[in-house]
Amino acid sequence: MMTLGRKFRGWCHYYRYANNPQPTFSRLAQQMWWDYAHYLARQRRLSIRQMLRWAKRAGYHKVVKKGTATRGTFVTKVGTKEYFLDLFPPKTGQFYAMQTRSDWTVDLKPVPMDNWLNGRSETTRWSALDRSEGICERCGINPVQQVHHRSRLHTKRLPRSKITSDRSQQRTAMALCKDCHLAVHQGTFRPNVQERRLERRIR
Repeated sequence: MMTLGRKFRGWCHYYRYANNPQPTFSRLAQQMWWDYAHYLARQRRLSIRQMLRWAKRAGYHKVVKKGTATRGTFVTKVGTKEYFLDLFPPKTGQFYAMQTRSDWTVDLKPVPMDNWLNGRSETTRWSALDRSEGICERCGINPVQQVHHRSRLHTKRLPRSKITSDRSQQRTAMALCKDCHLAVHQGTFRPNVQERRLERRIR
């Protein structure tokens, strides 16, 4: 159940920026529900109708709420914790920082793998842009031009620690205009002397 939920969420998050993906998400969720229902029916050697009656009586199928959405799905308990077949697709994502041709032509090029050498990923950038809805999160007036990472990313980290750091960056990264980004960095994007000394100590 958890594996199916992870695959469903991963697939939907990958395609959430496509054009009108929600109908496809709904069809996929419905197909997953039926596949899991047939699996349970085969496991207990019951028909679908008999299995659903049993599941509702035993509390293995009920209406689950996640955020503002509600769905009837299968539920199971492991100890005191309750898990459910996650059929809740994410909201459709949109790109807001596409002001000029020079902005969107960059996205036509393949993403180089060496982006991960600095602990950064495109997911962090998209998350910040989607959360800001195209308006600078600092001044609230100018359109978004750049993404600011609050935590410094060190190049000497191991790949696994870089990925973990990037996941936290997705929640803390800020979408800013160029002026606000410079203001946050105190007028320059070059690290100051104190930051360089701290980085040497970490190394």
